[in-house]
Amino acid sequence: MARKGSWAIDRRAAVHSCSFPLKMNAQGLKAMNQMDVQANLSRILELATDVLGSEQAASDWIDKRSATLGSTPRELCATPEGRDRVVLHLNSISRHRFA
Repeated sequence: MARKGSWAIDRRAAVHSCSFPLKMNAQGLKAMNQMDVQANLSRILELATDVLGSEQAASDWIDKRSATLGSTPRELCATPEGRDRVVLHLNSISRHRFA
């Protein structure tokens, strides 16, 4: 045990008390990641609807391969980096459309 001020600290107990209360297996992490991807897609579709003017246009756009992006926006939204690229692309479309 180490002493700090007037408190005694048991480092082993501190490590165990800091562990996460919920342990997930690979399947649980995959399910959580899929929920994140779905939430991201919903946000991207909302933004695309605002930029493109309709839900139908946004729905068509998200599955269409983009030469600028090198993939479909839906595929890119599977990663945080890809999602950021899609958002930047939509912002670019928005700026050029209303410039």
